[in-house]
Amino acid sequence: PGNLTYTVGQSTPANNWYYAQTKVGTWTVNFTLKHTYSGTGHLTVALAGASRTVRITVGVNGTSIGSFPTYANDQAIYRSANQSGAYHLILLSFPASRLKAGVNTVTFRGTAIDSGGGAMYDTVKLEVG
Repeated sequence: PGNLTYTVGQSTPANNWYYAQTKVGTWTVNFTLKHTYSGTGHLTVALAGASRTVRITVGVNGTSIGSFPTYANDQAIYRSANQSGAYHLILLSFPASRLKAGVNTVTFRGTAIDSGGGAMYDTVKLEVG
């Protein structure tokens, strides 16, 4: 899907998350925090593959914290994912003060995804510390 919303505590991976972002659009993850944080926030994204041109910008509560690097085409999306996917680890840091008490969002905004291409997600993890 081009646009997707996943709400932690309400959505289920089987029904509300897709394994690969293959269309231009925004994927939004909503989550609620009980209090604010100081220090540094860390968003870890592990990709199981990246095919053709994929440009994804990541945001926290409406502020960009970085973009996915450009990777060589591993053909995982449109060929054989269990034989050709290349693992990529993306580490993004940001001021933890961007997180607030209440509802927060992390967005993955696909601005350019070539036909048959995309980013295949393995893990998305948010930490403060």
